[in-house]
Amino acid sequence: MRTSGFIDRKSSVMALLTGKLLAVSAGFKQKPDANGRVDFNLNRGEVERLHQSSRWSRIECNEGCVWITQSGCAEDIILQKGQVYDCAGDGTIVMEAISSAKVTLRA
Repeated sequence: MRTSGFIDRKSSVMALLTGKLLAVSAGFKQKPDANGRVDFNLNRGEVERLHQSSRWSRIECNEGCVWITQSGCAEDIILQKGQVYDCAGDGTIVMEAISSAKVTLRA
């Protein structure tokens, strides 16, 4: 999926590199339920890091909009309500809420 210039990626990356983005988590630690899913909310501007040692297979955007980047992948992804991203590879995934979002992760 090719993304448009919906967000200013350079500004977001620079904020990450300079430490100005205060909402970055130390890594997502919730475990999947019996059905292999985790539901959570992200506030606008909040960032969540997913280590692929957890082997998440899919990210679903149920509400709002999230920007996803994965190490080892050439393109970034923008998910809006109703869209999904099938995770590939072992690279760490970083998600940023472009607007407040409800997200589901599937193991």
